[in-house]
Amino acid sequence: MEAIEQAFLCTARVNLNVFRFEVSDQENELTNPLHPLVAAFTIDCERDREKNYACGLIDPVIFQDTASSLSNLAASSVSHLDLPRGSILCLEGRKRILAAKTHLREGDRWWIVRLYSDSR
Repeated sequence: MEAIEQAFLCTARVNLNVFRFEVSDQENELTNPLHPLVAAFTIDCERDREKNYACGLIDPVIFQDTASSLSNLAASSVSHLDLPRGSILCLEGRKRILAAKTHLREGDRWWIVRLYSDSR
């Protein structure tokens, strides 16, 4: 548990295009407008609720390059990070992210993610 806590960087609001997945992006499974997650998004996707946050790994160099320009980056608050496309490996929340990509419009395509250092 201590290793996980040490690897934690921050909680951030990020654009959906920063997520990548180890397994194939089976977006087809969520393109059906009747899929339960997509249908739920038409009411409210609740992306601000902590239980719906995604978890992901980021290269520590990419994180440092981005975070160095932020003065208000704190582990206890949600900051907005403008990260390069595909820079977060999504560990948890894949279906929510795919449903969000299907449902959310341009200009509103973001999600909150708990970021951990990928210092393998």
